[in-house]
Amino acid sequence: LSVEGEELETENFASAQTLTAKLLKDEIDIGFLPPNVAAICYNSNGGVICSAITGTGNLSLITKNSAVKKLSDLNGKTVYVAGAGATPEYMFRYLLKKNKIQQDSKDGVSLDFSIPTQQLAAMLISGKIEYAVVPEPFATVACMKDPEIIKAIDLQAEYEKLEGPNQTYPLTVMVVSK
Repeated sequence: LSVEGEELETENFASAQTLTAKLLKDEIDIGFLPPNVAAICYNSNGGVICSAITGTGNLSLITKNSAVKKLSDLNGKTVYVAGAGATPEYMFRYLLKKNKIQQDSKDGVSLDFSIPTQQLAAMLISGKIEYAVVPEPFATVACMKDPEIIKAIDLQAEYEKLEGPNQTYPLTVMVVSK
């Protein structure tokens, strides 16, 4: 790839951890990470800075249960969430709290982080789990693979109900080496 006479090399990584390691070793100059991973990368050596928010919103609760229309419909259920300690967890917990829905109790919503993000769609398709909070493209891929799966709750829309129109939260950031 050439931009303004400069040759650029691109590479895809299977995980944010692989990319982070290369950023910290100064093997690459620019990367796209979840905000929490970017913060860890910055705090570990200060060698990278956040230069742009490149992805916002794009979180959905997916399920085969068409009766789920709002967050309170999840009371008494277990929801599998993509990424403990990452934006999906923080945002989902925030929305539950703001909607006065108990978390991690038998009457409220239990959150489970035991399944890797990449496997959540397959587990939902197979019927091993019923509810998952996932970012794009995982939500769309799940819906395409099984027409019974729906995006029951758009977490971005729920956030806007609380914070106002056009308000959003970062899901992906671009970091560059100093």
